[in-house]
Amino acid sequence: MPADKSCVLGSCRERDRETLLNVIKERVEPGTTIISDCWHAYNCLEEEGYRHLTVNHSINFVDPNTHVHTNTIERLWREAKRKFPLFDRRKKHFVGYLAKTMFLMTFPNSNQRFHHFLVEAAALYNPQQPQQS
Repeated sequence: MPADKSCVLGSCRERDRETLLNVIKERVEPGTTIISDCWHAYNCLEEEGYRHLTVNHSINFVDPNTHVHTNTIERLWREAKRKFPLFDRRKKHFVGYLAKTMFLMTFPNSNQRFHHFLVEAAALYNPQQPQQS
């Protein structure tokens, strides 16, 4: 997936300003433009060094002045959830569902997935390096 189209999916136990800000600081470079809805927890982003553009969904889905929208992330989540099991979903496996989804989205060509899986597995479990306990 090209760098400008990359994504990271994750879950968090709390949906509050502090948790959101910690995740963003950990994963997003300062100066990055973040587009969101008008949830109040996002109001601190400009103070933290991010460019923050919003769309007010109670008024419109595309801001008429800036033309920003959240359609891309909404579609990404819809596609991600489609890859989750239809039956017997377990909350405790949610992180694994997200990991599988990111892998499938990163390598959409099913003919190349197994190769990329082996490359990633080899990077994690390099037989040339002894495993640490």
